[in-house]
Amino acid sequence: MRLRQNIFPKCVRDFFVTGFLLVMIPVVYYFELFVVLPRYYIQWSASYNFHFLTGTIILFNICTNLVAIAMCDTSIRGRVLPTDLKPDWKFCSVCESLAPPRSWHCSVCNVCILKRDHHCMFTSYCVGLENHRYFMVFLLYMLIATLYASFYNMRFISHFITFDFSWKSIFKIVFPL
Repeated sequence: MRLRQNIFPKCVRDFFVTGFLLVMIPVVYYFELFVVLPRYYIQWSASYNFHFLTGTIILFNICTNLVAIAMCDTSIRGRVLPTDLKPDWKFCSVCESLAPPRSWHCSVCNVCILKRDHHCMFTSYCVGLENHRYFMVFLLYMLIATLYASFYNMRFISHFITFDFSWKSIFKIVFPL
């Protein structure tokens, strides 16, 4: 695994979207563990501690995978590439180097990315050869956290609003106009 030289976002949009993500992850963590969970469990009881530990483990995995995505260099920069054009290889006129198959030039990062999947504005990096597994695990833990929080948030919100489960009210939730 090669480490990235510059970990800062490359464009303004990525800066704001990544900044929003970096602010909202701890805010949601705090809200879920210190506002929502005490509504159901006595604070620092065994049940509360179990959910607190589970939420902290999920947060730790989200943060470590986000850092791993940021630190892995997926570009062709600094790699030893052949000088002669091989079958299925192409020449990138922007990078002025040969690019292997399944690589693609990213206009945001301004470099060719090995096995490029996409440029993710939430992480502000390209997902490619070196960080694809971290991105998939990051998404998995974000899904787990979302489902886990949604379960408690639905119960939390139901204490404050009355909701009749009719087709009309479900339609209003799905299509809020």
